[in-house]
Amino acid sequence: TQLCKKRFIEFSKQYFISSRAYRKTTICEADAEYDVFVAGSDQIWNLKLTGHDWTYFLDFAPPSKRYSYAASFGSLMLAGEDKERARAEFSKFNSLLVREKSGTEILKGLGCDITCGKVVSDPVFLLNKQEWINKLNLTKNPNGYIFIYVVARQTNSMEFARKMAQKTGKPVYYISLYPSECDKSFKQVVPAGPVEFLEYILNADLVITTSFHAMAFSLIFNTSFVYELDKRAENANERLENLAKIFSVEDRELVDLDHEITNDLDWDRINGIIAEYSQTSKDILFESLRNGENPNEQ
Repeated sequence: TQLCKKRFIEFSKQYFISSRAYRKTTICEADAEYDVFVAGSDQIWNLKLTGHDWTYFLDFAPPSKRYSYAASFGSLMLAGEDKERARAEFSKFNSLLVREKSGTEILKGLGCDITCGKVVSDPVFLLNKQEWINKLNLTKNPNGYIFIYVVARQTNSMEFARKMAQKTGKPVYYISLYPSECDKSFKQVVPAGPVEFLEYILNADLVITTSFHAMAFSLIFNTSFVYELDKRAENANERLENLAKIFSVEDRELVDLDHEITNDLDWDRINGIIAEYSQTSKDILFESLRNGENPNEQ
């Protein structure tokens, strides 16, 4: 909606530190302004999502300046001319840091030398809970509710939310790409921008989601959650599965309506993983920037 769009524009103006805006025809001019270009992160190399925009592969930049951080392919399967061009573009990167293990497999399949390439955390984990709250002035107001955030087709999420609402007597709020599937008793969050999204996760008693980032922020904010994978084979479930494996929370996958939340999450353990994951990823990024040397320019 226009109101949601307005919230995103307001957010970007308030919080983003941005350079001048470039167009496809002028992006080459950025070379004179910057020493390094870092491409990242969420599904930037999914050509279907970007409309085959090769700018995300840094095709405008000289090889000596090309890096990536937590770059993700999503469900992209490269083939034909796209595969050959991607191979050529990736060969010019100093360092290829990806977000999922599947990304390294794709790069290996392209014959890329990724000896310095590693899996690093999504950027949202580079700030801890209190930093997110402080930097965005998030309001802490736990009123006792269930929050649904659905961005991929779900099978059980809505019914599970009804079940939990009946069991607990708590209201259900939602942001969904499929509002027609939501119960009339559920309350839609409108308008919803980035701040509203984060505040509803921060203050929820339970998050039910099909979203990687809703799951990630549930972990960061120490909010109880369950996640559901998309049943379609072409969906990028690996993003969620990889995240669940890192934090050993696979038991939070919503497989059927008989799912029971029988245990509290060990937040001390999870917070420890976040701290280590974040620091290690920063170290890898900074090391790649310090030591990056493109073999094609030697």
